[in-house]
Amino acid sequence: MKNKAFIRPKQLKSSLQLLEWLIFDVKLLEGYEKKLNRKQTVWLVLKTYCLWIVPLAIFLWLLGSIVVVCWKSHIGIDIKYFFFEEWRSFVENTWYTLLVVGLTFGLVVGLVVGLVAGLTFGLVVGLTFSLTICLSLNLFAGFSIYLPMDLSIGLALGLSVGLALGLSVGLILVLSFGLVGGLTVGLGVGLAVGLILSLVVGLTGGVIGGIICSLSWLIMYFRLPFYLSYEIQILWSSRLDNNLYLKDAGICLPIWWLEKKMIKQVQDNPLLAQELIYFLLQYRPLQRSLTLELWHCATSSQWQHYPLQVKVLTIPNIRKKDKQFQPSVAWQKQLEVVDNALNTYQEQSNLQLKQQYFQQFQEALQKWKEINLLENPTWNKHYFPFFEQWEKEAAIEAGKLNLRLESTEPIGKNIYRENDPLRPVLEDDLQLFLGREDIKEKLSLKILTAPTMPLLLLQGQRRVGKSSLLNFLPEILDRSIFKVVYQDFQNDGHSVLYWLVSLRQKINQYLGIKEESLWKPSAQSWVEAWLEFRAYIEGLALEEGIKLILAFDEYEALHKSLSEDVEQAEQLLGAMRSFSQHQNQIVFLFVGAAFLRDLNAPNWSRFFVNVETLQIGYLNKTDSLRLITEPVPNLRYEAGIPERIYELTQGHPAIIQSICRQLVVLANQQNTHQITVRDLEEVLDTKILDRNYPPIYIFWESEFCNPNIHPLAQITVRHIIRQEPIPKDHIPSLRRLLDHKYILKNPKDAAYPYRLHVPLFQQWIERNDWELSN
Repeated sequence: MKNKAFIRPKQLKSSLQLLEWLIFDVKLLEGYEKKLNRKQTVWLVLKTYCLWIVPLAIFLWLLGSIVVVCWKSHIGIDIKYFFFEEWRSFVENTWYTLLVVGLTFGLVVGLVVGLVAGLTFGLVVGLTFSLTICLSLNLFAGFSIYLPMDLSIGLALGLSVGLALGLSVGLILVLSFGLVGGLTVGLGVGLAVGLILSLVVGLTGGVIGGIICSLSWLIMYFRLPFYLSYEIQILWSSRLDNNLYLKDAGICLPIWWLEKKMIKQVQDNPLLAQELIYFLLQYRPLQRSLTLELWHCATSSQWQHYPLQVKVLTIPNIRKKDKQFQPSVAWQKQLEVVDNALNTYQEQSNLQLKQQYFQQFQEALQKWKEINLLENPTWNKHYFPFFEQWEKEAAIEAGKLNLRLESTEPIGKNIYRENDPLRPVLEDDLQLFLGREDIKEKLSLKILTAPTMPLLLLQGQRRVGKSSLLNFLPEILDRSIFKVVYQDFQNDGHSVLYWLVSLRQKINQYLGIKEESLWKPSAQSWVEAWLEFRAYIEGLALEEGIKLILAFDEYEALHKSLSEDVEQAEQLLGAMRSFSQHQNQIVFLFVGAAFLRDLNAPNWSRFFVNVETLQIGYLNKTDSLRLITEPVPNLRYEAGIPERIYELTQGHPAIIQSICRQLVVLANQQNTHQITVRDLEEVLDTKILDRNYPPIYIFWESEFCNPNIHPLAQITVRHIIRQEPIPKDHIPSLRRLLDHKYILKNPKDAAYPYRLHVPLFQQWIERNDWELSN
């Protein structure tokens, strides 16, 4: 739950609070102003003028007059004559006339100009400049020894004209430029003119008046009168959720002791610090340097609290113009190296391999620490405790690995993967990415030789290696020309607009481009947002001299977002089709388990008639046997076991890797090089035929045959397992199973025309399906 200290009120309670917001928190008034119409704005400004500004101006005039009276009485002036006769004459001849004329002129001209111009402008300058500075000018001028004997008249004349002009200008600006602009500029101009007139009439020493004005401006702009109280307040209000920066947005000079205390508290409580940082970024632009330093400090502290955890290694997203707080490219790249090395280590189960990867991680961490020493000292100092903590934890972890290795001598290096796609950056994965030569050739041929950039669909069952093929695509094509940007819709498919924003970010990240601010579509229309995105990537491709391949994995998730507004979706797909047909720099590569014809409302196949479909199937027998025997060469299989694994899986790559991974684990546990038939049966019984085994469970219950989505699919499969006739109303379900190659046709002379493609699928269903197992 968000801390209440960082929640700002959004509703104005009184006109006094309006002045408080103007002085201490202008951002709040900016947000409140957007909720008001013109009538409400004018009424609020008039109310503020009448209740607070007019009485304040009169008070300042009276205060100045009293000061002058006291001064003149000190030097022997006839106070009675001065205070009554001269003041009365001035009021009768000057105050009333100027006030009435000024108010009338201000109201008439203000309303006319305001109604013509309309509300077009938001925040301009703060009330601090207009109110506190002018107040200080008045007081400084009033107490100066160079004040003339007639300063009372000067103050009265100046404040009278200033009040009238302030109100008139205020109304004009309120109606023309908005609430905050009207209040601040109107009041500032009015009081400034009034006080200038008072100084012109009252001061005889022009140079001294100028010095006083300058000093007053500097003193009040930097809030120097408040700093003594601020320094005292930090003794009891210096917590992250109770500090001066939460109360005053106008602090522009550092409060040293407070900043030091805050940095210490950020180190102790980085989660609360993140809330404070978000608040400062949103509401306190004057504290940006402090905020960015706290951000680095909180990031480092967060990493310290979770040593050797991959997911915490994310850095602050700092704007390009804040160069002194932005880590260098070398620093960021080394972070990625450390992250990959630690992730690879944690994914391994083989102890010997874990030790090798952990050593690589320690070396990468040490290099990162050396790079950090060369970074800007404004922020790099905050990461020293992090490096020290992680080095200590790494040394402890390395010791534990050594102890485990001393007691266990592994038989084989277990490089098999069960769930994650293969990646070319990992040397072991290169040994696992076998076969697919036909698909590689077709894919490269279509991309390299097409006169216009084709729209491609890589279709295949779950867990057959589509994502792995995408990861290796840059290795297949010419890297200098083709840039492959990969987007997984399972992670980025929240909405259509979010998809475009996320895709643009990924393109920029891949090409090393940093935009000053996050792109946000200017319109909510999907087509208009697409046109903005299209113009950007077209210009980017031309400028960089490259061809972009936009690879959308699990693209069916995008269809779910599109189906929320079919009309907009059809317009968007039409715009994408038109773009694909009339350019040769951008390739759309959709990857998923569904054919385009499977997706309706909107109907994808209607818009992408010329899509090139490449179906990803299983490995052939030769590549399957290589995958079973080559990655761990010191394992020996009993005769017929590799062939038996192929027969049961029919080359399904994910199931082969699952079986082989578990066999290597078993061999290491039993400290033997020999894999027997009994070992294979144990792995099949305990791991592959388990009800929760993902590749088959996904097919049978969660997706393809889910009875809530496809009510006839499971029934059709049961008919085939039992070798029963297929009812006519099940023909569409049977055709779908055949299209996706879960079912194959038997030879014509066979007793039954159909069979499940993978025997292990049938064994799993017979074991776990209620109707077949009972």
